[in-house]
Amino acid sequence: MNGREINQELNEMINIPPYYITTDETGREIMVPIHFQEQFIVLTINDIIRKSGFTFSLPQVTNYYLSLKTKPFVILTGISGTGKTKITELFAKAVCEDFEKQYLLLPVRPDWNDDKYLLGYYNPLTNKYVSTRFLDFLMRADQDSKNPYFICLDEMNLARVEYYFSTFLSAMESTKEIPLHGEKTNVETQSGEKIPNKVEIPQNIFFTGTVNMDETTHRFSPKVLDRANTIEFNEINLLDLQTQQQNENTSPDVPNIKSLFKEYFLNDEVRKNGRTSKTYSEWVIENKEKFVGFLNQINKDALEKHNLHFGYRIRDEILSYMYFAEKLYSDEFNEDSAVDFQIKQKILPKIKGPESIGPALESLGKLIEKYHLSKAKLNQMIEALNKNGYTDFYQ
Repeated sequence: MNGREINQELNEMINIPPYYITTDETGREIMVPIHFQEQFIVLTINDIIRKSGFTFSLPQVTNYYLSLKTKPFVILTGISGTGKTKITELFAKAVCEDFEKQYLLLPVRPDWNDDKYLLGYYNPLTNKYVSTRFLDFLMRADQDSKNPYFICLDEMNLARVEYYFSTFLSAMESTKEIPLHGEKTNVETQSGEKIPNKVEIPQNIFFTGTVNMDETTHRFSPKVLDRANTIEFNEINLLDLQTQQQNENTSPDVPNIKSLFKEYFLNDEVRKNGRTSKTYSEWVIENKEKFVGFLNQINKDALEKHNLHFGYRIRDEILSYMYFAEKLYSDEFNEDSAVDFQIKQKILPKIKGPESIGPALESLGKLIEKYHLSKAKLNQMIEALNKNGYTDFYQ
């Protein structure tokens, strides 16, 4: 019996939780208790980001992690220079075996008016398919289902998202195949790649769109907002400059969590139920009154009278987020933190209108008094309403 087997047997005898064996950058074995596995993933990602010279808080990193896990489409909004694009890059670097292969940064152009700019098109004159970086990346992910792939659509709202991305929004939920061309057999590209007539969105691909809101960009439709967590990056601390300078040339030296991340994001059983025996359905039954009751109160007591209420999709995605979040609670990120993020990211972005919605916002404010991020954002929206006679989430 080797040392590891002896340790495991002793742990079982004295009722110590089982652990997961991983290694650090030097190859040294590290034991992580199974019930801390997912916290270990997020803490390690946060450490990699910090050692890269950026100062996202642990709750911010945890929230981005949970948002991607709940639904593989996240919107990052806020003023320029707050690190929206950078967090997508650093997150992918932390969890990808081959970052250059598994991460795509794709700047959106204002003239994108349909999905051919993402999916390409068949040219009947040459009998060739004109592919794109996006489609090539999609097909690469499909052929490598055991690894996660990340796409950042940079400045996503320079063009109308509904024009070029609506096919994907529908396919994400229905798992329907997306048609590429009408030929019965594969069509070759100029480089000889074979393009099928239909393609599915691989389950191992995760989309993030970064957005700025100004006179050159477009607002989002309810269809887009319904299907995404909208995370706002507006907090700036200019005193962080010294930390960035100190860490500018340091390379992260943290444990390797890539294989563990893949298990929690891509292994369907572990992704849904974690390492616990409690299934999602059982969790919903236990927590229905606490969470669904509160969401229903927001709808009935504040939003419904002004036709601002939300539907089943948002309810279900908030519940999924809360279920996944429970395994990551800590001193810095607790149940109230998770509820706060979900109100701000799933409910507030859909609220917009003229002065007549003022009573709805006031009623909502009373219900979310203890959720500081959401209450602060709602106060901004109320202030804009009083000043301009109209308000929405994107100030």
